[in-house]
Amino acid sequence: MTQLILGLLVSIVGQSPQATIDCCEMTVTQELPSGMPTLLRVTVTNLRNSPVTLFTTSAELDFRFQVTGSDGKMPPLTEYGRTQLNGERRGSRINVELRKGESKTQVADLRKLFRLTSGEYAVSL
Repeated sequence: MTQLILGLLVSIVGQSPQATIDCCEMTVTQELPSGMPTLLRVTVTNLRNSPVTLFTTSAELDFRFQVTGSDGKMPPLTEYGRTQLNGERRGSRINVELRKGESKTQVADLRKLFRLTSGEYAVSL
């Protein structure tokens, strides 16, 4: 049985699974009910009184994930990961307007970007 263990480090301002910048709060959790430790749920909530506009494509592209194995190295990128992370991004952007207190949640699958084998990985966002 293959086992993947992911540790989360969110860095917008702080280093916790919940970080805040002056307009929004970002919360990251693992999608454990699915049994897939490579799935991360990222939620952005507007804290301002005025609307905030997010430009979204897919969670894998909207956030910058840094993954390192227990050896301290980044795992190899998938073909998709190479094209998307090296500036060849494709796809439509959708504008999402969030009023105060509203949230946008996306689920990212790290296997789309990285070739992950069994082991432990640290993930920062």
